[in-house]
Amino acid sequence: LLADRYEIIGKIADGGMGAVYQASDRHNDGRKIAVKEMGLDFIGNLTPEERSEIRNMFEREYYLLHRLDHPNLVQAYHYFEEQDGAYFAMEYLYGRTLEEVINGLPPGQLLPVNCVLSWGKQLADVMDYLHKRMVPIIYRDLKPNNIIELAGTRVLKLVDFGVARFYKPGKRTDTLRVGTEGYLAPEIIDKNAQTSQETDVYALGVVLHQLLTGLDPTSSPVPYFPPVRSRNPNVPAHVAQAIKHALHRCPEKRTRTAAQFAQELSGV
Repeated sequence: LLADRYEIIGKIADGGMGAVYQASDRHNDGRKIAVKEMGLDFIGNLTPEERSEIRNMFEREYYLLHRLDHPNLVQAYHYFEEQDGAYFAMEYLYGRTLEEVINGLPPGQLLPVNCVLSWGKQLADVMDYLHKRMVPIIYRDLKPNNIIELAGTRVLKLVDFGVARFYKPGKRTDTLRVGTEGYLAPEIIDKNAQTSQETDVYALGVVLHQLLTGLDPTSSPVPYFPPVRSRNPNVPAHVAQAIKHALHRCPEKRTRTAAQFAQELSGV
């Protein structure tokens, strides 16, 4: 029992810095919720300074989710600390990650194009929402494992804001390079450039390329993105062109905003 309120039912997932549990909220008629934990077991080998930074990131994740309001974002309700661990309670999601959806496909089968386009427009919309905050929020780790499709719907929820950051104009690099190989924009790898809305758009292009072609960008040291229609001729030409534009190696020639990407996906 945490915070004399949340009764832990079982573990949902482990992560690099903590775990997520299924729980029932005794103060809310036993409603099922999720509790995210940042425990000392996960950061015990870090220096005091590193522990402090990780805790700050964890607390920032909660306050980001608590203050943001978008249908494709998970809601966070309550932050608390107990027995040297930090926790927050959030919305429980019934569904599967897009990584689980991909892995559940029979060999050689691809996802329906209309379904992927519905997902792409939702992801572009939520990225646009984050990037248009008064201080833009850069997600930094867009990948299928951080996207959940709610059961029985095509509605997506973006989860895990642990490495999201505020964009700082004029800054050349991030303090700490984070993200997942295969989804990182070339300028992050080659020049350690600051993450930006362009790097989030690049990751969105990678995700849609993977969903439409079945090619895993993490399967080789250097990601390979063949033309989408060479792997899936059912994809409309304008959609393939939109993804190609989002994946341009040069950020100045890449799709500049998530809103522009959404327009190109729609053929505008």
